[in-house]
Amino acid sequence: MVYKRDVVPTRAELLALRRRIILVERGHRVLKMKQEVLLRELTRLIAEARMRRRTVFESYTRARRAIAIARMMEGSVGIRIAAVSVENPQEVTVSHRNVMGLSLPVLDAPDGIRPFHERGYGLPATGSVIDEAADEYERLVVAIVQAAETEGAIRRVADEAGRTRRKVNALEKRIIPDLISARDRIVAQRAELEREEFSRLYWVKKRKERTRELQR
Repeated sequence: MVYKRDVVPTRAELLALRRRIILVERGHRVLKMKQEVLLRELTRLIAEARMRRRTVFESYTRARRAIAIARMMEGSVGIRIAAVSVENPQEVTVSHRNVMGLSLPVLDAPDGIRPFHERGYGLPATGSVIDEAADEYERLVVAIVQAAETEGAIRRVADEAGRTRRKVNALEKRIIPDLISARDRIVAQRAELEREEFSRLYWVKKRKERTRELQR
């Protein structure tokens, strides 16, 4: 918002402008602090995302290796039978955490690997290689959920940091300088008016003194 150019240089207008400058500068400090916090959080999340991606890649490699061994030992039919026999699928719960007023998603993946008897398929019908493959894929699911949480947080923090940066730049480069310029302009106009008033009163006084001298 650009401050209006044509203002009456009154004391009330000057006081209102000074109060507005104080409020805007206070808001600018809060936004700067928010920007710094968001940038720190973004830096942390980017480093975390690199680690999560590496974990997903390593977990995926192990899972593919385990399923290849299981397919070779038990066959594709045995793997399908074990897959359709799984009961009580694990669920991901979603919550949120707050960073400077920004709500970030928190995906709570199941902790740990379930024992084979909790998966639903019968032990006599499956071999240990299927259990090992299931273990690796459950670890992969957890890694993917954690990576998704970090990637989603990065997008939200990056968007909010960009919006905050634009607000800070607008305050620094346009709004605050414009308000200060308006304040200085009013101060200068008031000073000029005071000089004119002083000069007018001085000459009025001089004329009165001259008039009294002529009347004596």
